[in-house]
Amino acid sequence: MRLAQVVVGGAVVVIAPLAAWAQSTPSLGDLARQTEISRQTAPKASKSYTTADLVPDPRSVAAPTPDSVAETAPAGGFMSVSAGRLLTAEEIIARSQAKVDNTRKHMDERFWRANADGLRSQLEMAQKEVDTLSAPAERSAPQQVLRDKRLAKAEKILQDLQERWRKLEDSAHYSNVPKAWLEPIPTLSKYQTPQ
Repeated sequence: MRLAQVVVGGAVVVIAPLAAWAQSTPSLGDLARQTEISRQTAPKASKSYTTADLVPDPRSVAAPTPDSVAETAPAGGFMSVSAGRLLTAEEIIARSQAKVDNTRKHMDERFWRANADGLRSQLEMAQKEVDTLSAPAERSAPQQVLRDKRLAKAEKILQDLQERWRKLEDSAHYSNVPKAWLEPIPTLSKYQTPQ
């Protein structure tokens, strides 16, 4: 008897909210009528676009078809996206070398001097900061801790800048750039001439 009361009570608890929800939602027929009315009152599009209206991007490369690839495919070729076709390893190397040569052409004396000047001035400022923080002075314990943190940070910045200078020198060396374009050379340099 008690079990029957629990089951009936549970059914009432579940069914009552479902009945209320069903009454509050419109029927499918009502939704269809509302949609039809909104379609009739909605403004019409001024232009409809079709595939014929679309223009291909002239910069894009059309993907090769399997037949065209088979006809032009060199043995052991590699697909080049920029060329839009299969290339041999030799062709890829030649294209890469041409890009490198073109890049080097644009790296003129002004480029190398500007890079060297900018990096040199950063190195000088970082070295001054390290020298200032390294100078002996009377400091309280909290001031000393703060100075030590600032000194460690300044030394790290100086090391990073020195590494950038070394990379600049190496890049200039491999690009056959005259050392004079980098002068005056900082004392940290491996190319520094003894005086």
